[in-house]
Amino acid sequence: MTTLSFQHSNCMHTDEEGTYWYINKHGKLDEFEGFSSNQALEGGPYRIIGCPSNYRLITELYSKLGQQQDEAYVSVGSSLVCRDRSCAKTTLNCISVLDVHDNLSCRWHRVTRISFTTYLLLRAWREEVVGDLTKTIYKNHCLFSHFDFLGVSRTDALQLISQIVDPRWFINLKRPTRTQLLEAYFGLTPRLFNKAWKAGLEIKPNDTTVRAAFLMNVVGSLKDGSCLRHTGKSVDAETEMRHRCKRLLNYVFRNWLEELGLKGYFDPEKFFKTRDCRVDYYCRFGSKDA
Repeated sequence: MTTLSFQHSNCMHTDEEGTYWYINKHGKLDEFEGFSSNQALEGGPYRIIGCPSNYRLITELYSKLGQQQDEAYVSVGSSLVCRDRSCAKTTLNCISVLDVHDNLSCRWHRVTRISFTTYLLLRAWREEVVGDLTKTIYKNHCLFSHFDFLGVSRTDALQLISQIVDPRWFINLKRPTRTQLLEAYFGLTPRLFNKAWKAGLEIKPNDTTVRAAFLMNVVGSLKDGSCLRHTGKSVDAETEMRHRCKRLLNYVFRNWLEELGLKGYFDPEKFFKTRDCRVDYYCRFGSKDA
């Protein structure tokens, strides 16, 4: 069995045609065919941007490396690492020259069993035409019980997961427990949310306002008894909706981080406004006194 040789950075990407590419040991762009042969992959980190076109590559590479004895792993980076992904060469040149671990903290994370399920779910959702594969994988996702607890539909849950992909990408190292980066991404600052609130009337929607509008639709679909429907504030309709969207996003973000092993991000005693909500949460996920 021969070993497919890469340069040290081991960067890979999928083009618009679905072809896998990498930078070979000579520093040249080369097509990757390692999944269709008996070639073993060398050890070390493999870096891939976590965009939809790469979900198949991420899951296949993780599975392939899991069958080998070498110390090798897949590290997936935020799309913000390389905004220009117009072609494979541009993308690979971008991520191969960056010292990504030192200069872009929180933007790259090693794929684990838990995060692998996310990429497998998003791949199935993207590729599946008929069948129950997506539904089956979703039930094994770490957030399934949380979305069920909130009363969020599977369709909305999948959409929200696909928009975040990995919550660790939105951690601010200087203020790790704050959620400003994620809230800004979803258009939940007062200025951005106001644009989303008016979208369709006088402002042309953009990606940010579309994400904010999506959160509004999710919050609006929750039952009146949902713990997220009440913010404890008496304000105008726009501000009330923004607070509800922030609570939904904070719940998902913080519990997702907890599921990934980052403790201390979610405290039911501080998050829920009423005792009944706290009791419901503890009954579902376990009491701190249990």
